Amino acid sequence: KLREVMLLSSHYGLSMNEMADMLGVSTGTVKSRLHRGRAAVNRKLSEDAMLTGEEKWT
Repeated sequence: KLREVMLLSSHYGLSMNEMADMLGVSTGTVKSRLHRGRAAVNRKLSEDAMLTGEEKWT
């Protein structure tokens, strides 16, 4: 579900309202999923950077 909204937002450029209508959920749900998805990506990038010794993404 998190990947779904991230893909719709970044690749297809859909607005929050468009995603909510397409997925049959509220705009607040879309915002929450997008926020959690971005946070998960940032966590993963930080973990990978620590393991490889690269600087943290900002």
